[in-house]
Amino acid sequence: MNKKLTYYLSKTHWSLLLLSGFLLQPLLAQVSFPYSQNLTTAVDPSEIRLYNDAQFVDGLGLRLTPAENSKFGAAILAGATFASNEGLKIEFEYGMYGGSGADGISVFLFDAEADNDNFEIGAKGEGLAYMYNRAKSIGNLGDRKKGLSGAYLGIGLDAWGKFKEQAYFNDKRKNGVRTEDIGEEFIKNHVTLRGAFGKGDLPDPNVYGYNGRTEGYHGYPVLISEPTNSGDQKKVILKNNGDFDITAVNNPTGFTLNTQSFGDNPSDQNYRKAIIELVPASPNGYLVTVKIQHGNTISTIIENYHYKESLRYTENANARDNREGNILGGERSDDSKHTLDASIPDNFKIGFGASTGGETNIHLIRNLKVEKLFAAEAEDDLASLSCEESVEIAVLENDFAYEGIPAVASSEYIDKTKFNFIAENGNVYTNSYIQDGVGVWSYDSDTGLVTFTKEEGFEGEASIQYSIIGRTSPYDGDDYRSLPATITVNVEHCVCTVEGNTSVPALVASTGITTLNRNSNTWLEDVNQGVNLVLESSTKPFVITRVVNVSNITEPVEGMLVWETSTRSLKLYKASGWSTLREGCNKPVLRTNQ
Repeated sequence: MNKKLTYYLSKTHWSLLLLSGFLLQPLLAQVSFPYSQNLTTAVDPSEIRLYNDAQFVDGLGLRLTPAENSKFGAAILAGATFASNEGLKIEFEYGMYGGSGADGISVFLFDAEADNDNFEIGAKGEGLAYMYNRAKSIGNLGDRKKGLSGAYLGIGLDAWGKFKEQAYFNDKRKNGVRTEDIGEEFIKNHVTLRGAFGKGDLPDPNVYGYNGRTEGYHGYPVLISEPTNSGDQKKVILKNNGDFDITAVNNPTGFTLNTQSFGDNPSDQNYRKAIIELVPASPNGYLVTVKIQHGNTISTIIENYHYKESLRYTENANARDNREGNILGGERSDDSKHTLDASIPDNFKIGFGASTGGETNIHLIRNLKVEKLFAAEAEDDLASLSCEESVEIAVLENDFAYEGIPAVASSEYIDKTKFNFIAENGNVYTNSYIQDGVGVWSYDSDTGLVTFTKEEGFEGEASIQYSIIGRTSPYDGDDYRSLPATITVNVEHCVCTVEGNTSVPALVASTGITTLNRNSNTWLEDVNQGVNLVLESSTKPFVITRVVNVSNITEPVEGMLVWETSTRSLKLYKASGWSTLREGCNKPVLRTNQ
């Protein structure tokens, strides 16, 4: 099957990208594209830095919080840097389950240069490690916290609904959407985008001083917030004048961001995966799309939101005095509008955060992937093998690479000469790979076919990873190589048979045992099979002699046949010793790794 699709951006758009330096601009040295971590292995990835309650749970994933009150965890890919000039795609499986529903998970992008000695993760609680909390400085210093250093974009999977909320209390103050404006019944299960940090201090002649709004304590505005629940809901979008447009929407079908339990595959209705795409936009900024897979269904929640490099927003949690000492409800100042500088940094780093409060959930992520837009894409393949020696798999038929501007995707655009097998230890092989105890994987660069040849006696599941790449510039660069896909071959139990001799032999058995109603004088002639002994029954099977271990037989003779119970196998003694009888038809041809 030849799969082909066009990436629907106009030629004008692509021309603007070229003029602005996208695609033609020399790339910085990168080792990060494509990036893939399952986060489930016993060995913690060295490039990931953990904060507070975050920890790796072997076999499960990166758990940001347990389902306990007032927990907070964050993680950043400190050792991975991603160039911003051509956009990117992030996807990861997640779970929010096991508690009473709060708070949520954030994934965020920030300026890689901000990850220095002064780097700070964002606030706990509904800040989700991204937002600031400008809590009252007197008596609430434990809650007061700057927002994420160098923040560019925060995506909140906001199950509890507070990530987008405006607040002005002793223990929390932040800009956002007022709950009374959207309605308490509509705040939960939103996907929310917050923008970049506010650069520098923020004085304003219309308010008394800058009121604590130093760098790290302003900006981060809500850009858009879309519901995932079904039925009548409310959505929020930031207008060009800095106000919010809050509109009613009806979702005929919907889902919750959190679940009752963790779903580890799409066949489970509790399965969740987030897919985030940032596409360079004209004349500047990104088109941001967020999709959520719930079970087998993928829903687009935010589609092509234009996140511009300059925008107006409102600070609506201002205090009246520089000390920010207030009596609840009495000293909040007027709102003030500002222009946010959301310039795109040269390179991103990526992180995650989650919190609980009075309500809880386990917050978990795993199978994280980060790749360039227009990178080649390889899909998993499945085949089966029984009595045959080998099986051929057309692995490239459901894969594709890109070509041209605008970019068009097709399996025709894959460079067949740059196919790579990826061994269990990460080593790369181009033509063939011997998998000890399993079999041989080989690749034909002319046909694009992979052949798996099983090792004699192997049964079970054989698998190998592989990657592909495009054939033309710029899609033939290593940073456009696909993330690994897996070829799986189910090697089934094989029983080989041959046609029997149907001629009537001259030899008639002289001895027989039967449980059937036979004529005692003629039955051996009637069942003539050309053998010396006949045993027959419609209900009683013949059971061969059993021993625990053939080593217990002190005087074996050639031709001895016995069932060894310790290995559950049939053993035959020949002059060379005991052998296990295996059912099989062919022997494989082994080749060296290349």
